[in-house]
Amino acid sequence: MSADGAGHEAFRRCVGDTDYFAAHVWATEPQVFRGADENGFADLLSLRDFDSVVGNGLLRFPAVHIVCDGTKVDPASFTRAGTVGSVCIDDLIDTDKVRELFSGGATIVLTSMHRYWPPLSRFCAELASVLSHRVQVNTYLTPAGSAGLEPHYDTHDVFVLQVHGTKRWRVSEGILESPLRHQYRKEDIDESALTRVLECELAPGDNLYIPRGFVHSAETGSEGSLHLTVGILSYTWYDLFKKISETAAEEPEFRRSLPLGFGNAGKSELDTTVKEHLVKMANFVLDSDTSQLLDELQAQSTGKRTSRGGEIASIARLGELSDNTRVRPVEHLDPIIRWDDDGRVRVEAGKIILLLPAHAKEAVECLLTEEETMVAYLSLWLDEGGRVALVRRMIREGLVVMD
Repeated sequence: MSADGAGHEAFRRCVGDTDYFAAHVWATEPQVFRGADENGFADLLSLRDFDSVVGNGLLRFPAVHIVCDGTKVDPASFTRAGTVGSVCIDDLIDTDKVRELFSGGATIVLTSMHRYWPPLSRFCAELASVLSHRVQVNTYLTPAGSAGLEPHYDTHDVFVLQVHGTKRWRVSEGILESPLRHQYRKEDIDESALTRVLECELAPGDNLYIPRGFVHSAETGSEGSLHLTVGILSYTWYDLFKKISETAAEEPEFRRSLPLGFGNAGKSELDTTVKEHLVKMANFVLDSDTSQLLDELQAQSTGKRTSRGGEIASIARLGELSDNTRVRPVEHLDPIIRWDDDGRVRVEAGKIILLLPAHAKEAVECLLTEEETMVAYLSLWLDEGGRVALVRRMIREGLVVMD
């Protein structure tokens, strides 16, 4: 698989040879990548960073979980009541209690850190841009001599990026091949009854890739461990087929009712009619515009952008906008620009859908593809009022920001 830019670099620092990984490892087998990152991923989240995030007193449950001996600790054991403004809340993280639990052998889990920690937000957005799958990240700080989570499997693929200390991992064959989210089973798993596939100890800078469905567990040795679990929430063929079937609702043929009393009729009476409709459905699927559906999935993978920075400040500064203003695309936007059915320019970026006049297409492409653009440069295509109006609207929509 070939890719360029920041997304490729984020991918490369996890697996090294990205083409080899895509062709031989992805969704197939667990594998360890030794020294995948020479800096130990500390630029994404260091031990000091983790400590400061937990200690700032602003996090709430369920942003923080505590796990002890494979079991989640009751949040009442590590939360407190407090007020934010005039509103009383009862799920603020009590840092003193968290420290006590960690000192007693419990693991601290910070969930969905890609939503609020900028380095991880950028990293996940970069990975999603090249993988075309959604990416999230949880972090785990486990004290020395502890196991953390019990043996389990995930319904998404993961990169385990070791940041601090070491952790020993055991990976066994799966109970269900490539499970979907609704197929997760929570019952206790007898790890000893499964065939061991891989056993390893991760050091800072190592990455362990575990495809969904493989049972795994881990434990620390004589020192504590901090690692990032980067979850790759894969789109599956099932997801694509569901999207295709959803578009069938636009066809009157497939909206028609089944015959009255179909449940009482003999199977042979309906068999021919059912098969005729299945053939029609198969032809509909074969004629579907799958390229557009794949574009939609790609847009969804990068649509939930966080910690983008600059949008609100740019709206507040709209009064300063002039030909001398420099603007740049919002980071990790990955927009799709195409002609709409009525001839207008259609811009799609995650949940953002913007329709613009056809004569603005070149200016829109310039604003969204160039690293930086001075508004005056758009005079190649638009008069002063038109170009200022276009930039103002794209700032309000969260597509570009002012430098």
